[in-house]
Amino acid sequence: MSDQHGPEHYEETDMEARPIQIAAAGIAVFLALALTLSAITVKLVTRHRVETDEPAVFASKRLPPPPRLQVDEVGDLAAYRHHEAALLNNYGWIDATRGVVRLPIDRAIDLTAAELYRGSK
Repeated sequence: MSDQHGPEHYEETDMEARPIQIAAAGIAVFLALALTLSAITVKLVTRHRVETDEPAVFASKRLPPPPRLQVDEVGDLAAYRHHEAALLNNYGWIDATRGVVRLPIDRAIDLTAAELYRGSK
């Protein structure tokens, strides 16, 4: 066996206690502050709740609107498609005061094609 592993080469001094004491005191101060701040927060929230009888988050009397739900998805889609088909396939006024009309899509395609054909001659 080698001599460097013998019992005479153990640690000759102990670790100093001062850093451990400082760390323990720091942890104790941190815990005391955390508990104090949480107790103050609970007191403030509880006092507000007792005075208003409402949670602190909903202190205002105005509530958000209810959710807008789509109850009949298939019917809503069918109504939307019917409305869009009516716009595409029927005549109608866009602005009657200016004389702007809406044409059916087939008629608009025919007019555009005829105009392009006349322009290419």
